[in-house]
Amino acid sequence: MAALTPRSAPLCRWRGTVTLAAFAALACWMSSQRQTGSPNATTISNIPSAFVPAGRRAAWAGLSLGGAGVVFGGGDNAHGFELESNRVATYNNKAKQLQEAADWYLFELRPLVYPPVQLVSKEACERMGDSCPERAGLSVVSTMYQTNGASRGGGGVVLSKLEREFFAPMKILAISTVFDPDTSDDLAEVAAKFERSSAKLGNAATKGDLTLTREKYDEGRDLLNGYFQRVNAEMGLPPKSEFYLVPMPTDASVLENDKYWQRRQERWLVKKKVDAVSKGSKTARFYAKTLFGDDAESWSAGGDRAPEFWK
Repeated sequence: MAALTPRSAPLCRWRGTVTLAAFAALACWMSSQRQTGSPNATTISNIPSAFVPAGRRAAWAGLSLGGAGVVFGGGDNAHGFELESNRVATYNNKAKQLQEAADWYLFELRPLVYPPVQLVSKEACERMGDSCPERAGLSVVSTMYQTNGASRGGGGVVLSKLEREFFAPMKILAISTVFDPDTSDDLAEVAAKFERSSAKLGNAATKGDLTLTREKYDEGRDLLNGYFQRVNAEMGLPPKSEFYLVPMPTDASVLENDKYWQRRQERWLVKKKVDAVSKGSKTARFYAKTLFGDDAESWSAGGDRAPEFWK
């Protein structure tokens, strides 16, 4: 068997994503090296650079498959992949968290940054300074954006809302096995930018700077939308899928008049009520649909079907 080289295997020329074709070509090359008696057949540092994505060659250099006892071919090898069912479960879980985070960003935070009723003009607000009524929500925003976790009595740390519902899901999904390494890098970069932008938003709100707060709010929304769009492009889910990450509207009129967003806000308000009433109450959460209506979600199918059990 002739050795497979980058010139004779154009499928191996991958600048970005390492695909199945690239791995297949790599396996063929290593197999040919073993058959020709090459002593370094299983050393990654000896692999031609065209087989390795440009952005990852440094990370691969010096690693040895032979030293780890891993070979391509038959035998009882360890699995180098995660079960598809686990990857799907990871994505679905984080997608739902990010959808709820987007709802909070739109329906909880936005009214504080952009009050639904403009009481005074922008120029008048600037002249009024801290007494401007549109600045009234900035103190609440400042409290929301305190990212340092509070300490419990036992010494544990309680993560802030931003860390729980934005930063953690974005980072975990980015580094998970759901995506290829290059997509993971891109998503992680967006997550880091969003975290930095959020810190600046919180600082602006603390200083009472309404203009900068709004600027950073818009910047954060655009970063989240970019993250959602990249995820959607990689997953290939249809827009009607419950796990499709719908980008947030940038036009206030769409948010206020579009039936989809009106319905989504209604569901968000019900969720807020359920969370407030059922905090610490297993019974209220279990029978959420019975107590709060069809928009509420129970943590158990038995709870959702409670009336059937009462017949």
